[in-house]
Amino acid sequence: MDKLIDYTLTKVETLNRGKEEITITNEDDKTILTITKMLTCTGCDMEIDRIEKDEDNYNVYIKLIKPSENKMSLQIITYKEVTLEIDSEDLDKDYKFNIIWK
Repeated sequence: MDKLIDYTLTKVETLNRGKEEITITNEDDKTILTITKMLTCTGCDMEIDRIEKDEDNYNVYIKLIKPSENKMSLQIITYKEVTLEIDSEDLDKDYKFNIIWK
């Protein structure tokens, strides 16, 4: 059975420019995971669902939210950046994150 990993969502920001990327930094006893995703319209969003550890990886499940088909939305490219903080003691020494888009 996969193990759920606790995290704290420390920042959510919408940017007018950027690039899709995942960055990992370590600060003291915390691992900081920042995920940047391109969104193609004003009604698009993303939400962190959960982080689970399987045998080899830490899977970050992210839900992509699309606007209602009944509403009009502008087609504008923006970037959403979310930053998660995870206690380093909850991670294995050699960890790998997989992003799973839902």
